[in-house]
Amino acid sequence: MAAPAPSPARAPASASAATPTRKAAAARSKGYHLQSTWENLAALSDDQLRAVSALGASVSASATATRTMASDQGAEAEEDAVSSGAATAEEAQPLTSSHEFYKAHAELEAEVTAQAEEKYRSYARDLDSYAATVDELREQTTALLGAFAALQEAHAAAASHTESLSGQCEQLAAEKERLEGFADAVHAKLHMFDSLDEVSAAFAKASATANASGSPDAFLPILKSLDDAMEYVRTHAHYKDAGVYTIKFRQLQSRALGLVRSYVTASLRRAASAAQQQQRQQASEGEPTEEAGKDEMAGLYVRFRAAAPSLAPLTSELARRAVAAPPPAEPGSTPGGEYGQLLADCHAAYCDHRLQLVADTVHRRVRALAAEGGPAHLARAGCAYLAQVCQLERALFEHFFPTADAKAPAAAAAEAQLPGAGIASLLDPLCGVLYDLLRPMLVHTTDVDALCELVDALRGAAATGNAAPVKSGAAVAPMQLAGVQRVAAGAAQDAQERLAFRTSAFVRDDLDGHQYTAAQLDFPKVVQDGKGVPLLPLERAARLLGALYGALETHVFQQLAQEVVAAAVRSAQVASAGVARTAGASHGRLLLIRSLLYLRERIAPFDVDFTSHDAELDFSSVQAELRRMLSGQASLAAFTSANALGALLTRSTPKVRDVVVDAKADVEARLKAACEQFIMAATKAAVESVLSFITKVTAVRVSTQPRKPLAEQAFAAPDKAKAVVERATQALLGELKPMVAAMRLYVNDETTRAALLSPVRSNVLEAHAQFEALVRDEYSAED
Repeated sequence: MAAPAPSPARAPASASAATPTRKAAAARSKGYHLQSTWENLAALSDDQLRAVSALGASVSASATATRTMASDQGAEAEEDAVSSGAATAEEAQPLTSSHEFYKAHAELEAEVTAQAEEKYRSYARDLDSYAATVDELREQTTALLGAFAALQEAHAAAASHTESLSGQCEQLAAEKERLEGFADAVHAKLHMFDSLDEVSAAFAKASATANASGSPDAFLPILKSLDDAMEYVRTHAHYKDAGVYTIKFRQLQSRALGLVRSYVTASLRRAASAAQQQQRQQASEGEPTEEAGKDEMAGLYVRFRAAAPSLAPLTSELARRAVAAPPPAEPGSTPGGEYGQLLADCHAAYCDHRLQLVADTVHRRVRALAAEGGPAHLARAGCAYLAQVCQLERALFEHFFPTADAKAPAAAAAEAQLPGAGIASLLDPLCGVLYDLLRPMLVHTTDVDALCELVDALRGAAATGNAAPVKSGAAVAPMQLAGVQRVAAGAAQDAQERLAFRTSAFVRDDLDGHQYTAAQLDFPKVVQDGKGVPLLPLERAARLLGALYGALETHVFQQLAQEVVAAAVRSAQVASAGVARTAGASHGRLLLIRSLLYLRERIAPFDVDFTSHDAELDFSSVQAELRRMLSGQASLAAFTSANALGALLTRSTPKVRDVVVDAKADVEARLKAACEQFIMAATKAAVESVLSFITKVTAVRVSTQPRKPLAEQAFAAPDKAKAVVERATQALLGELKPMVAAMRLYVNDETTRAALLSPVRSNVLEAHAQFEALVRDEYSAED
């Protein structure tokens, strides 16, 4: 192979400093020059040619890519590359040695590598540019955030300052309101304390007006101002000089209330004087008659009522203020305070003047009623008259002292608790005259019926007085007739006590102390004649119970009824014993049965228990200890707990027992015993001989001796048996038949007769049946 051609001259130093585009163009020119040189100097094989072609294609593709990138950088870069390539081609020299070839090849590879890395360097430069831009933006953003933070701090400072300023404004507004309220309160306090001078001046002016006109109306506003001021001072007692102002206000109030009291008293006095003058004028005109008495009472009401219009507004205002007053702080104080006391004084003055006017007339009328009849008439007529008087007086009283509105029951109830709210001090003396007249009359009354009538009249007046109608038809309130009710109730209680006393006397004298005459105990003639049946004491006792049942309280009647029934039973037993001595035991028993039947029938309608509870001492334990002591079981000389005297004192205390006495049950028990006695007596009289014979036969049959036929016994011989039959027949006809006839005479009730005869008939039939069986078994037909 021929030696390579000498390498071309080196490119000037300025070529290495050219831009990447120029280097690429120079390298490409060198490649073309080297290829042509090699083609010219040495022939290459096909493989070498293909390798060179491939290398050239590769370099051409790299150069094309480089040119494409260079074209993107701008027209100026392209022009520089073309001129550089041209210059390089012109300056390129052919390679003369392998060293130059390798060197050129190395430079070519370096330039190719540089061209491949150029895009990354360009991208890195873009990234550096972008990073610089981002850093600049970051610095601007940081500066903007700093400015924004400063703006926020400024805004927060401004808001805090605004809030502080608003709070201060609100505080100032609240302080302003507080100061204004304080100023108003101070002004009000000063006004209440300063009102003393104003009220004093107004009081002096009102006093002159009241003295001139005689009306206290001007004091009502002053009293209201005083009440307000005193209430304020009372609730603010801790203020300075509050006690002094309270005393001054109370002095003014006392003067005003004193003037009101004087005015009311003077007005009532003038009204009473006018009514008395008319009363004297009517008395001087003629004799007092009933019509004149009615005209007199009408005049007393009409003339006195003329003063009501001027006093009613004032008294109504006093009552309203007394009701509204606070409750008294100390027990026993007057309700309503000063106004309550003033109202009580006005009520007392009114009652005094009215009592002086009507007392004589009312007392005279009640005494006239007492002269017309007995206690019951006086009770009825007197209560009716006094009820009318109480209604009129109450109506007149309400004209002077109007009560609270009916729509305010609480206020009315409170007013009723005030002193003098009623007119008891007027009505009680007027109604008391009826009690004064009734008391001696009922003390001297011994008739039980008259006392019962009086009790009925008084209880009726006290019970029906609440519904007594007035002339207008309206129902009367209970308190309008309270005086009549109190008198009627008190008199009724006294009459009931008197009635209880007379009942005890009746039991003692007319029942237990009754002495039966021979005519009264002439039985059975008394029964046959139809006189004196039932017994006189029993009839009186039954009539007394009927009268007492409606006149006494239930518990009182129950106690007295038990005593009356027990005494009536004792009286019937006394009569029965007397009849038994004179007419025989059978008539005595029948009289007792008849009397007990009558008594049971008469007490059955009473819906009460005829019982009484008594307490008695039970000395059974004392008797047991004394018995042990006397028998020697307990010793008095023992110094232990078994000492007889110690045991007597410790273990033998008498016990208190509650004893219940039931008079109705006692009547039933005694009636049952009397009926049983009659049944046994009748049975004995009818079959005594038969029962005696049967008893002897029974004794013989149960004896241990050898038995022989009954007909051979001495007491049971046939003739003896016939005698028993004859005596039994005589007993039925001679004794039982008269007893049955007497029973029918004494006992009228068929049911009771059957109850008495049925056991007797059964006993007689049973005895005869046993006797018949005995005869049939023990005797022959010949016997």
